[in-house]
Amino acid sequence: MSENTMNNLKIGVDVGGTKIEAVLVDAMGTVLGSARIPARHGNDAVIEDIVAVAHQAAGERFDEVRAIGVGTPGTVDSASGHVGNIVNLDVVSLDMGPLISQRSGVPAHVENDVNRRRRGHRVGRCGRHGRYHCVPELRHRTGCGHCRKRRADAWL
Repeated sequence: MSENTMNNLKIGVDVGGTKIEAVLVDAMGTVLGSARIPARHGNDAVIEDIVAVAHQAAGERFDEVRAIGVGTPGTVDSASGHVGNIVNLDVVSLDMGPLISQRSGVPAHVENDVNRRRRGHRVGRCGRHGRYHCVPELRHRTGCGHCRKRRADAWL
């Protein structure tokens, strides 16, 4: 594995109403690890669970992770990382991005899960035109990672 690939590990986290899942992917979009835990309710529990599942997915390679991307239900301000109204998890208002970054030591970016998937699918269709990025997609327990190259991805 080249040093460039080694230093470009990213984690994608999917926050759901009953579970939180994470995948570790390399620069080529290869899934290197994954983890899934039950979701707990409340602000502190949600942050603790996101950081914990990210650590589980990365294992001993967590210190190589350069970004964490989180898809979550609720009202999301992607610029600030603030999330509101995650009804199933009893979260009314939470500075999710900054708290994940603070507790994990890794930059975190948060987006609404539906918007992230929509962009991920659009990116996949662009793939045949040579524009790929890594977009972890955790729907239906597949844990598959889509990969796009040649352009920086704002999420991861």
